[in-house]
Amino acid sequence: MRAFFLLTVLFAFLAPPIAAQETAKDTNQEQAVVSIVEAEQTVSDEQIKNRLSRILQVAEAFPSVDIRVQEGVVKLNGTVRRDEDRRWVDRIARRIEGVVAVLNRVEVRDPAWWEGSRAADEVELVGRAILNRLPLIVVVGVVLLITGLLSILAKNSSLKLFDRVLSSSLLARVAARVIGVMTIVVGLYLVLRIAGLTQLAATVVGGTGLLGLILGFAFRDIAENFLASVLLSLERPFRIGDLIEVEGRIGMVERMTTRCTVLVSLTGDHVQVPNATIYKSSIRNVSLNPKHRLDFTVGIGYEDSIAHAQAVVQNVLAEHQAVLADPEPWVLVEQLASSTVVLRVYFWIDVQASNPFKVTSSVIRQVKAAFQQAGISMPDDAREIIFPQGVPVSMLAQPADCPQSTASPADEGALLTVGERDFNAPQRELAKQIAEAPPATKGGNLL
Repeated sequence: MRAFFLLTVLFAFLAPPIAAQETAKDTNQEQAVVSIVEAEQTVSDEQIKNRLSRILQVAEAFPSVDIRVQEGVVKLNGTVRRDEDRRWVDRIARRIEGVVAVLNRVEVRDPAWWEGSRAADEVELVGRAILNRLPLIVVVGVVLLITGLLSILAKNSSLKLFDRVLSSSLLARVAARVIGVMTIVVGLYLVLRIAGLTQLAATVVGGTGLLGLILGFAFRDIAENFLASVLLSLERPFRIGDLIEVEGRIGMVERMTTRCTVLVSLTGDHVQVPNATIYKSSIRNVSLNPKHRLDFTVGIGYEDSIAHAQAVVQNVLAEHQAVLADPEPWVLVEQLASSTVVLRVYFWIDVQASNPFKVTSSVIRQVKAAFQQAGISMPDDAREIIFPQGVPVSMLAQPADCPQSTASPADEGALLTVGERDFNAPQRELAKQIAEAPPATKGGNLL
């Protein structure tokens, strides 16, 4: 009895909520039925189908969609090409008056590649986009044309101005190109702003410096040589025709481009030295100071007077036409060797007028002749050779066909010989070769 009483009390507490839930469920079903009946009474299924069919016919993009309406429920079947079309049909169907629900079974089917419909659709879209933006394209084209003309005009005008102000033609061209590029950047910014790409325009303007930095790293060697050519053209440590020496390479300057400087060596070879190498290296310009010092050594015997030998050499140097009196020449004792007293002779010449190799040959030859005439010996290094058995000596008659020397002892002291011919500077011969040879590099000469 007690258990039955407890079950009765529990049922009494639980019965009202369950009954309330059942009552609410019945009420919702009744309302749904009422709304279906009201919809049916307001718009018929045929009217819904006809309305939706006419809308799809006007759209002309859904020939494969089948429409069925039953009790206000729209059932859509068929295929479309894009998912946007499927969603559009579903959205339109739900907006029609009297529709209770939409059962969308439309599938998205990609057309086969051989049908070409997708390509045709894309071409149509592109054509429509071009027609819609045709006025904007015309305006952008006009702005680009004006920008190009203004860039050329600004470049040419600034080049004329910089040619009068700046001494370096290369620096003037670089500055004119910078102004032309800046004009193009401004025109590109305006074009992007007109096209509505404001953010992209700001990115282009802000990224110009970044682009320059990237290009600087990518073309570091080219940029380095170009900058070195600008600095060399401004400082001008040498000119065309100067005889210079850079990193052990000696030659006459033929031309300088934005990448390298062309030297013609004393052997006639064309040497291209990068401008960055020249700018960072020590440059010895032989032609900048025409006075060039030469030297050689000569040994005399210990029994000879050093002062007398020095006077003889000084007399030879004073009478030589290619040796300069200012700065004065020197004849100094350099070393006491094993069998000779070594004298070093210093003298100066004008390298723009005289060949240093030929002058040195002429001076050495005249010093030898003067020593022989003054009775000053020039012994060889002392050597001792022992022959235990002796050395037999016999005199041989000179063959009749042996050629005789045509030079006389007096020719030894002559200023010039057949071998030396003249004292012309080597730059003259190199300049002649440069004029006859084609240019080793293309591009304008920056010097």
